[in-house]
Amino acid sequence: MNEKVGLWFTSVFVLTGLVRTTEILNHLRVVLTGPDKAYLSTRAEFQCEALGASAPIIYRFVKDNRWLIDFQKNLKTNKPVRFYGKVTASSAGMYFCNVKTNGKTSNSNSIHLQVVIPVIGARLLTEPDPPILYEGVGFRLRCEVEKGSHLSYTWYHNRQKVSVASAMYNISENMLTVKRATEHHGGSYFCMACNQVGNITRLSNSNEEHVVIKTYLTTPQLSYSVYKENSSYHANMSCHVSQGSTPVTFRLLLNGQEAAVRVSDSLAVWFSVPVFLEMDMGTAQCLTETHDQQILSNSVDLEVVWGTVSIHVEYLYNQDSQVAAARLKCDVSRGTFPSYAWIRNYSLLITKSDHHSLIHGQILVLMDLSLQGPGYYHCLVRDSFNNNRSWMQSREVFVEAKGKAVVPIEIIAVGFCGFMLLVLLGVTCFIWTFDWQMHEREMSSFEELPMSAVYLGPESAEADPDSVEHHFMVNTVNFEQQSCL
Repeated sequence: MNEKVGLWFTSVFVLTGLVRTTEILNHLRVVLTGPDKAYLSTRAEFQCEALGASAPIIYRFVKDNRWLIDFQKNLKTNKPVRFYGKVTASSAGMYFCNVKTNGKTSNSNSIHLQVVIPVIGARLLTEPDPPILYEGVGFRLRCEVEKGSHLSYTWYHNRQKVSVASAMYNISENMLTVKRATEHHGGSYFCMACNQVGNITRLSNSNEEHVVIKTYLTTPQLSYSVYKENSSYHANMSCHVSQGSTPVTFRLLLNGQEAAVRVSDSLAVWFSVPVFLEMDMGTAQCLTETHDQQILSNSVDLEVVWGTVSIHVEYLYNQDSQVAAARLKCDVSRGTFPSYAWIRNYSLLITKSDHHSLIHGQILVLMDLSLQGPGYYHCLVRDSFNNNRSWMQSREVFVEAKGKAVVPIEIIAVGFCGFMLLVLLGVTCFIWTFDWQMHEREMSSFEELPMSAVYLGPESAEADPDSVEHHFMVNTVNFEQQSCL
């Protein structure tokens, strides 16, 4: 009995396996292939293949599980069939293929088709509009399109691609945001919108927008120098700011009253004001203005420094008699504790340089003239203990490295003095020699004279011999004293 039951279970197991194997061999598998994206108004193609099926086969192309899009019948073979269709806005959806053969029905995998609208008409919008703002203020750019879907965006700043990971910008979809603008954010911007289906890409570039980042003005500085024109004096007043956005309106105030106005695209302007020597004309200030700012400069005393300034140039030569350096000295006729400044081609010279050196500020030594090239130099002088006093300006001198050495006036003077000394010594020797010869002649004449010729006493025979001798001796002594002179 037990053997019969066991044999029965074995038979059932074998039969069940055979049936399962037959089902696997006869299993129907349907595969649908096709695009998941397609441009609007293009032609889409899908292919349906029934693996393991035999003819006749009926194919149905179904959308969203309820719409029959197409129907095909293959009576002879099991070759794949293709379904074609023009893509419209309503073509988006879920597609699958249904196959029926030999009384069996099976569905394929599903494909979700997305309809992509080609991008056109990209444009760039700015907030604020127009995009003109000061440092520290934020701005936002938005890339809009007239038509398009499934878009990606690329941003460009000054024709350079903006990295999404850049810390300077915050990019999200079609928006570029800057929270705190700096001068580096200024410049031109545009965006590029694109979409892609397969290996086909559609692009649209926007218009360019120029973002202006304005810089706040720093405190203006007012200074001036004095120059002479004909018989009158003028103050060349300079008002400048080290940083700021242009245009800037500069107003010159004399004793609080507006004297002149200039609007400039640069950060410095000059005003010419007539002045009078030794006269205190009050104080001057400069007022700078923009649309958002008004800043007043330092005040300076408009009083001309007394004295006159002159400049002297001395060239120094090498062993080949070529100009190697130049020495410029700035002199002021009167005044104590002067402060000096040097100007080359209207630019202030710094204190230290490889091409020049300053000695107590008053003397400027120019080296390597051949490398520096020619230039115009002048010096400025004012009181060192009063920075509000004006600068006095010397005349300009032209310095260049050319020409042979010339004999300085000092050497000429020393040579002339030496020559005159030699002439004087020669004349002195000549006079001394002439006097000595005359003395020798007189001595020779004295020795040849008779005694009676020397006697100068009375000729009377009655004269006292002692008195005669005394007279003779006296005259002889006087003669000898005269001969020694």
